[in-house]
Amino acid sequence: MEVLIPYKVDAEKIRMERARLNLNKNQVAEKIGETRFVISSIENEKYKAVKLNVLEKLARFYNLKLEDLLKKEER
Repeated sequence: MEVLIPYKVDAEKIRMERARLNLNKNQVAEKIGETRFVISSIENEKYKAVKLNVLEKLARFYNLKLEDLLKKEER
């Protein structure tokens, strides 16, 4: 069963973490087992809801808590 996060993802924070590590979207996608399209869609806020497992993978990869990837006013 897929779980979607109803909160707004902090796309800017996700982009900044990727830039901090000097990685491109393809590299991040490969590291977490997703597609470049998924990473790009999250960073460009194209999704209304993001799969929980994808956010968990991003949080682990960036060594952050899941809540760090959500917009502050939504927490």
